[in-house]
Amino acid sequence: MPEYIREGPWKKASPGAMLDNTIVRRDLFHVLAVFLADRSVQALIHNVELRRIPDLWNEFSIEEIQLRLAATASFLRARDDYVTRRIEELDTEKDRSWAKALQEQPCGSLQPDVTAADEVPLTLREACNKIIHSVEYRFCIEELGEPHSYINPIMYLYGEAIGRKKKPKRWRAVLDILRYVEVGAHYTEFT
Repeated sequence: MPEYIREGPWKKASPGAMLDNTIVRRDLFHVLAVFLADRSVQALIHNVELRRIPDLWNEFSIEEIQLRLAATASFLRARDDYVTRRIEELDTEKDRSWAKALQEQPCGSLQPDVTAADEVPLTLREACNKIIHSVEYRFCIEELGEPHSYINPIMYLYGEAIGRKKKPKRWRAVLDILRYVEVGAHYTEFT
């Protein structure tokens, strides 16, 4: 079967051929939009003329969050590999320090073992890993008044760290969605 060869320049995608920054930026936008709109949409339940809007919203909002978080986590995790490689190629110590500081920006907190109180900052790389490998998640819910509540831009992710010859440790990550979107958008600007 012949290969299609397009005339003119191809749209640049990095770090891999299918990883386009505009796609992840749009997905980050969708994550942000769903979390920030939830309170306003849920408040419409009290408006008799608009009561189907919250029903429609509730039908798709959680699935939209799942889809967009999984997509952004996969992309941003690969993007972090690119940033790691690029750090070594940067010309000045100032640039290297800036890139390393970007990698250390927190997106929440991580409790590596739920049986211990210790917590560490949740970097974007670890946030992506936890999104990808979580086996359970919960939302931060705030009451809006009977009968509805809305989700705050915080998620709780749970999973197990499976080590060799060790009993699995259950971990808990508190993902600050606003920080995740902010740091993720910053990652897409790194060249």
